[in-house]
Amino acid sequence: GGARRDRTPRGKEEPLRQQGFLESAEGEEGDGGGDGGGDAMDVEDNLNLEDGGGIDELLKNEGESDAEDAKSGPFAALMRLLTVDLLALQSADDCDGFVMSFCVANSAGSKGARKRLVLEVLRCPKERLELLPFFARVLATLAQCFDDVVPPIVAALRKEAYRCTRKGKDGDRFALYRHFAGAFLGELVKANAAPPNAALRNIKAGLREFSPASLQLVAILWERCGRFLVRCRHTFPTAAALLEQMMKLLKSKFVDQATGTLLENAYYSVRPPKVRRETKPPPPPLHAFVRHLLLTRLSTAGGAETEVKAAPQKGRRGGKGRDRRAEDARADEARTVLKLLRKLPWSDAREGPGLVRYTAKCVRKSATAARADSLRFVVEVLAGLRRYQPEVTVRVVDRVFEDIYQFLELRGAIPLVAYARRAQIAGARTSTLAGVAEAIGVRGEESVLLLARRNVQQRVGYMRLVAELFGAQIVSAKHVFRLLHLVLARGHEVPEGLRAAPHLNVDPRMPSLGDGPEDMSRIQMVVTLLETCGPALAAQASQQKRLDRFLAYLQRYMLSKTLRPAHVEWTVMDLLDTLEVAGRAATGAPDAGEDGKGGGKRRRGRNRKRQKGGKE
Repeated sequence: GGARRDRTPRGKEEPLRQQGFLESAEGEEGDGGGDGGGDAMDVEDNLNLEDGGGIDELLKNEGESDAEDAKSGPFAALMRLLTVDLLALQSADDCDGFVMSFCVANSAGSKGARKRLVLEVLRCPKERLELLPFFARVLATLAQCFDDVVPPIVAALRKEAYRCTRKGKDGDRFALYRHFAGAFLGELVKANAAPPNAALRNIKAGLREFSPASLQLVAILWERCGRFLVRCRHTFPTAAALLEQMMKLLKSKFVDQATGTLLENAYYSVRPPKVRRETKPPPPPLHAFVRHLLLTRLSTAGGAETEVKAAPQKGRRGGKGRDRRAEDARADEARTVLKLLRKLPWSDAREGPGLVRYTAKCVRKSATAARADSLRFVVEVLAGLRRYQPEVTVRVVDRVFEDIYQFLELRGAIPLVAYARRAQIAGARTSTLAGVAEAIGVRGEESVLLLARRNVQQRVGYMRLVAELFGAQIVSAKHVFRLLHLVLARGHEVPEGLRAAPHLNVDPRMPSLGDGPEDMSRIQMVVTLLETCGPALAAQASQQKRLDRFLAYLQRYMLSKTLRPAHVEWTVMDLLDTLEVAGRAATGAPDAGEDGKGGGKRRRGRNRKRQKGGKE
């Protein structure tokens, strides 16, 4: 019974030892139970690190025999895949596509093809460290099908790391190879392609030797896969112990300033310090109440509660009845909110000015923060408040139009000053997201993309708000058309010397820094505005000519774009159909589908119904 109890834990731990998460029994006994893990030169690795020369020797021994076969023959396409496409990986989709191409290529399943893949991965330029995460993803995917792809690479990287950390290997070339080996090994461990012990044993060996070269390798491994090792359940005890041991040695032994900085940065990359976020002071109770009324109460009114109270009805009229009751409930809630807002101390000399500014801010924020279907009721409240507090409406309209004008100075929702600043720094016409982030003053490319998405949402929300302001008769049709023309014309002004006629001062074909030939953001703004208030404009006989003139200019503007996505064309075509139907309904003209036969059938059907009703 005792022997059976002893064998049970070992049976559970054996799969983990095979995967590299736990040390082998010989390694634990050899270490004396002190550190929990072997050295990079342990006997149980079955890897004699002092025999080989690392990556260079592997490429020299096995790469020369394949050089002649790669020039021509059946493996030429495969070699083009390995030499060209492998170095062009830039995303996870590229990695998955490369794996599929490699698997379906000629002789991809042969051992020679896999050997060539190993050689080309190790032959990549050592300066291109940005390719290592993509290489790790490719190898981790192929390791699920082929067992002889990752082990040779891991063995070569461990030999290279051992060779570049010996005494006398302090040159720039050895530092570059050491950085490449450590970073690649860490990425393989993080991608679950290599066992975690491949990194843990090198870290332990570097802490034992405690030389500058070995400590640099330790810092690289911590930065690449340290957080993975700490957060993994099976490697957490060993990784946490090695982290504490590293910091104790750093305090007790002498280390030069550069190496100490590397180790400290590596430690804080694994265990970042806790940052105390500054909490904003709570808003005044009066402002919180206004925010609750405009952003919360109007958004939730007439929603699920009204649907629950509504009695179920059969047939097609049931859904329409529920929607009508929900609309009536939200309209009643809007009137209640207006009454509560009117009771606030607007005339107070101390609270009044701040209350006006904050109410206008909440109305503008409802265009992006609240539900889209609640914006109409917020504007209805603003229209009711206009009679008593006109300053709120003036502030809202003035700030919305000002922000829209500022949006027209953006390129792809990113400020143009960033592109100009990047061009001055790099001395090139093109600019990357990293340069834009540097010019704007934000951290990383993700912050730039987040800022761009936020600007796009705010721009579309403000155009919808302008449309609702027109529906509430706060903004006139004159201002709407002026805004529409300005959106398409801003930045495309023709210089006086190039004008064909004095009145032709705008041409969408003129190059503009704020509106590139492939930028569809302004079309999106126009469509958003016309989808809401376009039918109302088309229904007015006095505005139909101006609307037709603008729609012709919109089509000309869209045709001036070099690249027109299909969804944009379909959206514009749907908008034109909607406006055409609204205009015909206002003038009383029949639709295009209503010919003589169709109309006769409808009239005969109505007459039959009347006759049946008369007989009854």
